[in-house]
Amino acid sequence: MGGFVLDSTALSILVQINARFGMGDPIQEMVALQKEFRIFSNKHSLRSSFALLHIAPPPGKERQRWFRYLQQLRTYPSDKRGVNGADRIVQTIQHNLEASHPLPMRLTVHPAKQNRAVTIKIERPIVFSKQKYVVVSVPTAGGREVREEIARHVRARRRLLKSAKR
Repeated sequence: MGGFVLDSTALSILVQINARFGMGDPIQEMVALQKEFRIFSNKHSLRSSFALLHIAPPPGKERQRWFRYLQQLRTYPSDKRGVNGADRIVQTIQHNLEASHPLPMRLTVHPAKQNRAVTIKIERPIVFSKQKYVVVSVPTAGGREVREEIARHVRARRRLLKSAKR
């Protein structure tokens, strides 16, 4: 997310998603919405599903960047062979919301340097709770880290161009 939205925006979005899919009434509301409207399916992109649920920053540049990031997740791998990151998230949410016993869900992040794939696990992410969740983890890097990586690539390319001109 760091290359697309501010770190503070990413944190705000995580809070929104985790509140919307949380334990109790929130997940039951999402189950009812899914049953009636099929918000999460192969007919809708992750971007359009989140837009419909108003899981986004306020209108402006950060909102545009957030939606661009959701589109970019289509280029990320996932822990399921042949399924990109965005589709893996949509399939996971759909499967969970349509299950006979849906679990609350959490979105978290992990360092992209360690694993570039979107991953899904069933675990207890809240240390003091025995409640199991479907945990979606998205690879990310901080904004500064992304900018430094881009700068390294630019410098390396300039060196190559200089040496090619000689």
